[in-house]
Order: sequence, then structure tokens, then C-alpha cells
Amino acid sequence: MSHTKDAILFRGTEEEELEKFLAEKTQLLKSFAKTMRKRSTSPWSKEKLGQMLEGIKEEFGSNEMHDAVTNSIIPPIDVIERNNQRQVDEIREDDLIYEIEVGAVLKVRVILQDRSENDPYVAIVSQANGYLALAINERHPYYQEIDSEDRVEELIKQYIYDAIAEFRVRQLTASQQPDAIRKMKDILLRVKIQRIENKDDEHRLTEIAKLNEVTAN
Repeated sequence: MSHTKDAILFRGTEEEELEKFLAEKTQLLKSFAKTMRKRSTSPWSKEKLGQMLEGIKEEFGSNEMHDAVTNSIIPPIDVIERNNQRQVDEIREDDLIYEIEVGAVLKVRVILQDRSENDPYVAIVSQANGYLALAINERHPYYQEIDSEDRVEELIKQYIYDAIAEFRVRQLTASQQPDAIRKMKDILLRVKIQRIENKDDEHRLTEIAKLNEVTAN
């Protein structure tokens, strides 16, 4: 150190050795930082996601989905609201699955109802004393198609997220758009089942045609 305390006085190769030491340590820190960033990323690579999405390409590109997107109509909002309220009004005591507290201002009642397959997949209605009724229709074709505990758990969790988000949107905007969007989603959720039914019908018609041909001969 110089006598003015503002500079370092190196001897021989000390300065070069210090620079080399600092360069090595800096490189180690850079490598560590890159490793940490890699660890914090999603385990699902773009390639894996691409392969997964390839499996649903046919579903979203189908004729049934085209019809649902271009030709679907929904009832007036007041009709949707009345239907939602009717579904919730018909809740029985043993339909209640669970009650979840969301902070200190909201309680979500998760309900599973045995309704018609033509009823909406879910109804979400605000109730008194900070309660929100989330009534799931277990007869809905999309719900019936679920084949694992993980899938049904994630599905119900997403319903709860939807319910809380819609509740807050209504508080902030007094908008009833979530009801209309949910009605449209109900139509889209039925597309997969409609495709399966259409393929079954095509298969039956093909088999009948083969049988008629054999009978005619």
C-alpha cells in the first residue's frame, strides 16, 4: 500500500497473479449464477411441450371445434344468471364437498351435484356472508371423461381459481362477462365428447354398410 493509502504497490508478478485469481473466481461466480438460473426454470422443455401439444392438435383443429367457435350462440346474460342461481338453489346438504377460506374475506363452498349432462359444467354464485358457491356438475361429459385423481384435483383447483377471479372482477367492474365466458367454455368443453360420439356414429354406419353389402350378396 502506498503512503497515501490510495494505491497498492505490487512486487514482481503479484499484480498478474491477483488478476488471474480474480478472473478465476469471477468465472466461477458466473458459472454458479448460470446454474442457479437453469435450476429455477421449468422442467418442461420447449421440445416436451411441443410433443404434448401435438397430441391435442387434432382436437382443436376438428370440424366439431370449428362449428363451436363459429356457430355457437349463448343465451342472454339474465337467462344464464337465472340458470346458475337455479343450480345453486337446488344444492342439497350432502352435495357439499369442502369449504375453503380465501384470506379473511371469502369462503368458497365446493359442491358436487348429480345433474343432467345438459346442465353447465359449473355454476358460480355469490351468497350471503362472504360465501361463494362453486357447484360442479358431475354428469357433464367433460367431467365424466376424467380418468385420474391428479387430473380431477387440478380441474377442481382451476375451477376454484376461476371462481375467485370472477368474484374479484365483479367487485371491481360490476361486469357479468364471466358468466357469458363460462357459458361459451361449457360449449367448447363438450367438443371432445362430441368428436368421440361422431366417430362412433361413423363407425356404426360403416359396419352397417358392410353388413348390408354382405346381406345383399
